[in-house]
Formats: sequence, C-alpha cells, structure tokens
Amino acid sequence: MRMFQETAYVLIAIGCGALSVAEEPTPREPANDSPVISQLRVFPQFGPAGTEYAISLKIMDPQGPADVGNALYQIRQKRELITIPLNDEGKGADSAAGDDVYTGTSIVPRSAVSMRHTFEVFITDKGGNRSNSLRYRFTVLDQVHLVYRDKAAWSVF
Repeated sequence: MRMFQETAYVLIAIGCGALSVAEEPTPREPANDSPVISQLRVFPQFGPAGTEYAISLKIMDPQGPADVGNALYQIRQKRELITIPLNDEGKGADSAAGDDVYTGTSIVPRSAVSMRHTFEVFITDKGGNRSNSLRYRFTVLDQVHLVYRDKAAWSVF
C-alpha cells in the first residue's frame, strides 16, 4: 500500500504541437436578442483518438435561462459541424445546477488525424437567434506515455 502512496503520475504528450487554448470571440457579434457565450473551458485539451473531453461555457440570454437551447454547435477546421448536448442541471460533467455554466461531453473520433484541430463554437436559443462565436484548439496526439515515479526509479510504458 505504501508504494501507491508514494507514486506520482505525470502525463507526457508525444508527437504534438502547441496544446489547446481558448481564444477571443470572433468579430461577429450577436443581435441584441441573441444569447452571449463566454468563459469557454475544455478539459482535457489534448489526447489520442478515443479521448472523452468536457466542454463548458457561460451562457447569458436576454430572454432568460428558459430560452437557452440545449446544444453546442462546433465547426471543426471550418468545415465539419459537430453537435454536443449541453446541460446546466448539475448532472454528468456539469458541476452545479442553475449557475448559467452549461457543460457537455464528446469523444475524439477514432478516425481523428493526429494534429492540432481548431473549433469554432456557438449556440442558438429556442427562437433561433445565434450567439457570438468562440474558438478553441484541441490537439489529437499520436501516442501518450504514462510515466510514474516509484521511490527511486522512473518507468515509461
């Protein structure tokens, strides 16, 4: 049991460029009655094909929370539309109900190419009004090695 207490884990990414970074909103601003999204968070920001990741963002809608749609739309590399169901119910990856921070999860497709992918995200409300857009990057890795320190040695798998 003592061996497990003294084990420290470190994730080392092999074969990738810069890691994911949330970016400033695109210049397109929403209409006055459109929802506004902010505080985009993605975790983890890198991983091999098959990695599950959570995406969360704050959503404010002038018509109130009841008007917020339940899906996040992301466009990968300006050509592939992906829809992720969102919730603010404190279930699954969403940490607190009713805090205007909506969360969803997705899985990196097994067919994903190892590279840094750029995503543009937005939502629509129940009236069809589109929000502003935010961008983030997710790096699909070739491989991941788990390295751990056990007393006097480092091991690589």
